[in-house]
Amino acid sequence: MALPRVIVVEDDPALRGFVGAALHGDDIGLVLCCDIAQAVVALQSEPQACLVLTDLNLHRESGLTLIERLADDPRLRRSARVAVFSANIDAAKRQHLAQLGV
Repeated sequence: MALPRVIVVEDDPALRGFVGAALHGDDIGLVLCCDIAQAVVALQSEPQACLVLTDLNLHRESGLTLIERLADDPRLRRSARVAVFSANIDAAKRQHLAQLGV
């Protein structure tokens, strides 16, 4: 039986390592991605992800770009839940994220 997969998208290596260490365990398959392109590849592979956890403040692209792509392409998102972490989420951004199913 495949472990539930969690995809973490964070471009800062130190933060990616910290989040990975915090989530590491024998009961999940953790996939650490440094950008949206890696996350998309991970989402397209099997087994499917149960959670996508992304930073909103990525250097090349915003994590919001990934979230909007997942909202536009249900085949990519499948049944994965999406959560974000960020240093600055205001009420308007929180509402927009909620509308996207985050």
